[in-house]
Amino acid sequence: MKNLLPWQEVAINLAAVGIAIATAKFIFLPHAKVTTGRKLTLSGWLGIIILLTALFIANAVYFDAYNLGNISKALGIIAIGWGLYLGIFKKLSLQLSTDWEQFDNLVGMMAVMLMLLFSLILAQLAPSFLAFS
Repeated sequence: MKNLLPWQEVAINLAAVGIAIATAKFIFLPHAKVTTGRKLTLSGWLGIIILLTALFIANAVYFDAYNLGNISKALGIIAIGWGLYLGIFKKLSLQLSTDWEQFDNLVGMMAVMLMLLFSLILAQLAPSFLAFS
C-alpha cells in the first residue's frame, strides 16, 4: 500500500469496506441449532486442520505485515463494514424491475443472431477466400 497514490488507497479501502458489507450478509444469516446428532467426522476435521495449517504457513512467510497499525486497520475496516451492514443495509430492501433483464435477453439474442448471420456469410465466401491463398 506504500506504493499507491492517495486516491488509489482510498479506492482500495472503500472496496474493502464494500467486501466487508457483502460478506457480513452471509456471516449474520439467521440460523437455528441443528439437533440431528451428527458429529464432525475425521475427514471433516482433517479438512479443517489442512486449511488452517496452510493459512498459517502462507501467512508466516511475510511476518512484517503483522504490526499493530495493519492489524488495527484491518479490524477497523471489518468493524465499519459490519456496522454499516447491521445499521443500514440489513434493513434496506431493494426491488428491481425485470425490464432490464428482458432488455438484456433481447440484446443477447440479437448478438447470437448476428453471429449466425456472419457465419452464414463467411461460409458462402469461404471458398473464394481459400482460392486466393
